[in-house]
Amino acid sequence: MWKPLDAMLAKPGKRSLPSGPAPAQKEGRRGRLPALEPAELRHRRDQLQGIFEVHWPIIGWNLQRARRPPHITDALRPLVSLKHPIIELLLLDSFKKPMPDGFLLLRQERKRLYGQLAEAQNKLSEANTRVTEARSDFEQAHNWFAAARDSYTLAREKKKPTASFRKEREKWSHLSASVQTELGRREKNLIECADKIGGIEKEIKEIEAHFAQAELLRFVLSERYVFVPTNFANAAAGLPHMGWRRSFLLCSREECSVEPSINYLIFDAVKIILEGAKPTRGEEAASEIRRQISKGNRFKRVREYLGEDWPALVHAVLAVWNSSVHAGARPHEIASRILRAVKAPRRVVNPLLDALEKDLPPT
Repeated sequence: MWKPLDAMLAKPGKRSLPSGPAPAQKEGRRGRLPALEPAELRHRRDQLQGIFEVHWPIIGWNLQRARRPPHITDALRPLVSLKHPIIELLLLDSFKKPMPDGFLLLRQERKRLYGQLAEAQNKLSEANTRVTEARSDFEQAHNWFAAARDSYTLAREKKKPTASFRKEREKWSHLSASVQTELGRREKNLIECADKIGGIEKEIKEIEAHFAQAELLRFVLSERYVFVPTNFANAAAGLPHMGWRRSFLLCSREECSVEPSINYLIFDAVKIILEGAKPTRGEEAASEIRRQISKGNRFKRVREYLGEDWPALVHAVLAVWNSSVHAGARPHEIASRILRAVKAPRRVVNPLLDALEKDLPPT
């Protein structure tokens, strides 16, 4: 016990090797960015497609009109409660401070930060090992001090010579205090390492958010693909590990396994019918939408979902038509209103009580 403890206090402890590679790297290569396996990329795409389809009536139009990165964030704001990692990046306000301009500079900066993160994680692992060693040494020194103190007390009680016991007690008291000081220093260093990692991770998240938002905006502005949830999911699934073009290329090779959302099917039916019929009045639009949904085989799922809720559809169409909503946004707003009406809780009416209430005199 004496030799290891004295050696530890006399000079810095040995630096332990990290137990494994840092989480942000693969195969031990410092600064290497995390990659996405094909199965993981497909899973991310399927998740995003399901999310986008469910919320397309309220996010689709604003996404289509995005012209600057903050527009992407504003369009996706209704999804803030989902806590999805990619959507969280797209919602982060990453344009408050200057960022490197251009795709390559962003990638280089991110790679540099991942390199710093790997070094900091190695230092954290070493600091944690050193704290564990110091805690063990302090516990041993404290135990030896307690034993020496008890021996001194016993010697006094038995009226035996106490000089040697007092000396031993003072020695272990001093050594215990020294080890405790060293433990405090190492614990402080451990906290500093953890804080540094937190700062680097925050920088990485900000630059990845900046990259993700800029890439999704590039997809929107390219206007190369139809504005549908599938294409947005294909473009966004690989972010921030790859650009939207590569993400789209890899994801479009695989069909999505997600069942189409009824929310999107209602929007799509309304959009198709309005674009084909081109009605000029609200009544004409409502009549045509109801007629085609009630008869067309392609709208079978929408028809089954609406059931007897045709009044909700008619009211939604007329309300939107008589509002200031942009003509291009009408399918989104009509679908949103239909869904709110159909999903709203309904009052269960007891015919007998209802009749009795109607016969009561006014109060």
